[in-house]
Amino acid sequence: MSHDVVGVPEHAGWEAAANQLAAWVHRRLPVVDDDGVVRGVITLDDLLLHCKGFLDHMTTAVRSEVRAGRQGIGKPRTPRDRRRPCSPA
Repeated sequence: MSHDVVGVPEHAGWEAAANQLAAWVHRRLPVVDDDGVVRGVITLDDLLLHCKGFLDHMTTAVRSEVRAGRQGIGKPRTPRDRRRPCSPA
């Protein structure tokens, strides 16, 4: 008895692998080449570590912006900006 193996192509990105893992509700997914030969395995832990690295990088970038005094995002700069979005002019 044989079953079709669910895998992700080796040229696919992290997002495709994450979508495939979520769709099949597995923690591991074979990585296959164009001929269907298994070249490796990607795990849920691999994806989480990749996301952690990305978030660490973004945190560093935001901290650099704040230290440089460019924290304009989300901070009102003028009295006019402090109005509620739905308030009359």
